[in-house]
Amino acid sequence: MGLFNTFGTTKGSKQIKGLIKYFSLVDWWLTAFSDDERKRIIEVYRPMGSTESIIEGDIISTSTNALNFLWCLAGWFNNKNDRTIAFKILDKAKEFVNSSPILDVHFYYSAIIDIYYPERNNMPDAMRIATDACLDQIKIAPEAAKAFKEEYPGQDLPGHRGYEQLSIIREKQKDFSGTIKICEQALTQGWGGNWQGRIDRNNRKSLIKISK
Repeated sequence: MGLFNTFGTTKGSKQIKGLIKYFSLVDWWLTAFSDDERKRIIEVYRPMGSTESIIEGDIISTSTNALNFLWCLAGWFNNKNDRTIAFKILDKAKEFVNSSPILDVHFYYSAIIDIYYPERNNMPDAMRIATDACLDQIKIAPEAAKAFKEEYPGQDLPGHRGYEQLSIIREKQKDFSGTIKICEQALTQGWGGNWQGRIDRNNRKSLIKISK
């Protein structure tokens, strides 16, 4: 397959197969990214143990879904040089939120937090986007917890990125009572993390603030 047909124009769309074709993402693939970005994605995306190519081979069926594929793909570009690629992938991924399993929606919000929060001092909207993702993930936390317990019976719930990051944001804003409420909610729902330690620390900070 020639370089032009692989990364280039509509002429190359007939050659694009793999996961991009399976999830009907060919038009997006050709219009959302530059040639260099497509080349970079193909070079970087190498999931261990996977035989499913991003643009090659005929895929008849797969155990994943479009949202899972896209939030996982975005994670490969979570660095200061490649985040513009990750942003485009996550922007596309939101189209599949309403039709995807709750755990993939949960992890999609985690990906947004992980990728946008590091850019909070560089991008005007990064903090807002990360904070909104925390709040959106928290809204579905009870449903996600139920799904985790069904998927992994007998296991404790893992950590919760939205609760954790929002508690950090609120504590840095010196909103100690708000931080405590967030941590108490996470603790009550059973998400993994040192929530009691955070609660105790913010109680102390709150008392110091009142005494001043």
